[in-house]
Amino acid sequence: MESLFFKDLHLTNEVQRALHEMGFEEATPIQAKAIPYILEGRDLLGQAQTGTGKTCAFGIPAIEMIDSNVHGVQVLALCPTRELAIQVSEELKNVCKYKKGVRILPIYGGQSIDRQIMALKNKPQIIV
Repeated sequence: MESLFFKDLHLTNEVQRALHEMGFEEATPIQAKAIPYILEGRDLLGQAQTGTGKTCAFGIPAIEMIDSNVHGVQVLALCPTRELAIQVSEELKNVCKYKKGVRILPIYGGQSIDRQIMALKNKPQIIV
């Protein structure tokens, strides 16, 4: 498979800047296949080994497609564990570090329900 660089994906300057700061230059195979496909508005089911960049494979296009003027859920990422939900949330926050108005909220057990309800009232666009 031919290499695909993030700079060639026509991503916003804000996402490009965040990815550069994260040390990302070249897309992994799952990212190279998934990102352009999802950016076309198509659905995708992907599978890859641990550590191959699956979070960014769906997270980068999801963040690119967020309308920060729309207050409410636009992306729902389901994770099987609390630890993974936190990890995915943190990675997405890093990717959208420079995008204004994008709010991400991880919801998981073991945290105060009142606190989570209050956080939902801030109308996040991405819930993990």
